[in-house]
Amino acid sequence: LAAFIKCPLQYKFNFIYKIPVAGKAVFSFGHSIHDTLYEFLKLANSNSNKGQAGLFGEVKKNKLTFENLMEIYEKRWNDQWFESKRQKEEYYSKGKKLMKDFYSEFEKHPPKILTISGEPALEMPFNLKLKDHKIYGKIDRIDETDSGIIIIDYKTGRAKEKLEADDKLQLFIYQMASEDVFGIKPKQLVYDYIEEGKKMSFLADEKELAEQKEKIIQIIEELKNSEFRATPGWNCAFCDFKDICDQAQR
Repeated sequence: LAAFIKCPLQYKFNFIYKIPVAGKAVFSFGHSIHDTLYEFLKLANSNSNKGQAGLFGEVKKNKLTFENLMEIYEKRWNDQWFESKRQKEEYYSKGKKLMKDFYSEFEKHPPKILTISGEPALEMPFNLKLKDHKIYGKIDRIDETDSGIIIIDYKTGRAKEKLEADDKLQLFIYQMASEDVFGIKPKQLVYDYIEEGKKMSFLADEKELAEQKEKIIQIIEELKNSEFRATPGWNCAFCDFKDICDQAQR
């Protein structure tokens, strides 16, 4: 959806023609961080639910250490797509710092992951139906807090000063999925910019959510009837297909 909104021709190159593109360091890094947090939190959730029986029958919780987190980070580190050994080392060091900061917050405020159908709500898949269309996706994490349900999406890039409507679309879809698929009304939607330790939160009310649903349906129907014309502009400089697109802005 985001690709089509940005440039219909870019969407066509990527999702219809399926033209292969070179991997990027930021993608390797993002996958490494996401996979590490997923595995660590799943293990932490499992340990907190099970625990161990003590000498007098009390349940002792199995506390995961920072070393446990780093073992997972080492195992989940994606070694591909870096341009040089130096670049890889810089990203790896940055990831270690993120893990340290994450564990410090985890130790102070261990999250309570929501359970859905007996499973922790981590990388939670959904199939959302909007009119005659279906949207498939995965929600990074859903927390259960004293104030209500919080939907969290990790971001490894730089935080924006202000979120525009298109920036919020991803979490609006997650809000729709949580309500329509899982029967859960979230209290908050959060982009967690873990690289900067910054969080940006919001929530759509019923009117805004209905408007967003109509907007998404309209985008999908435009996509299905599109001629996939290019929309050249400053985004061309960052497009994977700029070298083969005769309409790219040079």
